[in-house]
Amino acid sequence: MPITLNSPKLADPKSLAYQMHKKQQDRKRRKNPFVPELFERYFRRNEGTTDYATIPEVTLAGDFVIEFDFLPALDSDMRIMGEVGLVTNYIRYEGSTGKDIVIVGSGFSVRFSGTGIQLNTINTLSISRVGSQYSLIVNGGESILVTGSLDSIRYDSIYAGNSFQNVSGILANLKIYDNGTLIRGYPLDDNSDILRNRATVLGGDQAINPPSELGDGWTDNGDGSYTCDGSQSVGTLLRFTNAQFNAGDNVLTRFEIVSRTSGDIKVSIQGSTADGPSISSVGNYSHVSDITASTSTYGLSAGSTFVGTVRAISIRQADGYGTVINGNASDWGLFQQQATGEWLGQELATSSSIDVLSPDIESDPYRFWNSGAVISGLNYRCGLNIQGNSSAQTGWASNGGIPFTQPFHRNDFSDGFAGGDFISTASVNTQVFYRYNTPVGSVAAINQITLKEVLNVA
Repeated sequence: MPITLNSPKLADPKSLAYQMHKKQQDRKRRKNPFVPELFERYFRRNEGTTDYATIPEVTLAGDFVIEFDFLPALDSDMRIMGEVGLVTNYIRYEGSTGKDIVIVGSGFSVRFSGTGIQLNTINTLSISRVGSQYSLIVNGGESILVTGSLDSIRYDSIYAGNSFQNVSGILANLKIYDNGTLIRGYPLDDNSDILRNRATVLGGDQAINPPSELGDGWTDNGDGSYTCDGSQSVGTLLRFTNAQFNAGDNVLTRFEIVSRTSGDIKVSIQGSTADGPSISSVGNYSHVSDITASTSTYGLSAGSTFVGTVRAISIRQADGYGTVINGNASDWGLFQQQATGEWLGQELATSSSIDVLSPDIESDPYRFWNSGAVISGLNYRCGLNIQGNSSAQTGWASNGGIPFTQPFHRNDFSDGFAGGDFISTASVNTQVFYRYNTPVGSVAAINQITLKEVLNVA
């Protein structure tokens, strides 16, 4: 077909027409037309010391199904779900004793042995109860069946239970079905301390402008921001909604502190009850409140010494939403799923090439090159392209130790790409490439350096 002037092939590469044309061509080039489009998502790696997440309480009294993806970073005991402060009501992975899954309730326990859960790999688990019959399916395998109690089970946390045995690793795609109905759906891909619940719809914004009440010391700046001048003698309310919230509702409040001179501010329920942490620094904040009694008085409460300005207030009903406790922004990582199933993280290399290695040196010194931090025990896909008459061994090392169990290299003096998937054996912030036993007079260049974390899938 002749190319016409309005052909998408000739369109601006940034245009939608060209992008659609490119996708069509990519599809035509595929050997397998059923290969899905690659997509991205965030995963959260729980460090496992003090970090976990709270969720509004779930009580399972009858038949249920709990599904989730689980990557254990250690062969140790970890409570995947639990009840904060109690020693019962939890799902535990016993990595230290056979990789069993144990469900413990008030006065009973159910144990699944021989699970085959793989370390440092994303495993898919499905736990169900029908009557007194419990079932566990791991990675699509055969059901492990156990007979157990009909007692109810309660959960209000994930990644942890009784403030110990916290998960060290990754949880994702957690779903809870109660008697066939999806009541909680946590993708755990939020890149935020607030964990959305896909089983419910986020309510409309109930914050009104201007606010329904300006307490002592507050001034409406007329641009959607509000300033408290410190003249208040007690905590003073900035009331933002007349909406009725009922007992059992969960409410998500977001706001920004633009400036602050002194004091703190909190979310306020029923006009007097402060909820959540005291905020005393500028930034964006989110908090999920559990409503215990019907109220139409909801907003922000300034402490008696608070001086500052807030804006961007949003108040929405958010039933089932969770909150990460003691988390860090660095816990989240963006990954892209590959056609072969595994997930690749973002490029950690800070440079695409390094200088040409010096000729006429039989034992060339280390060539230092910085990249993102490598964490011991994690999987990485790393590689480099070697050009010219390369060394007998050119590979990956680190400043202070080799972080990978088998540093890759080319030993046939040929050009080409060398690399693979390796497990880091040390946590280091600087990696280098090295060369030695180079033939006198040779010149070699290293470029196209790549380093990405890999999440393998069982």
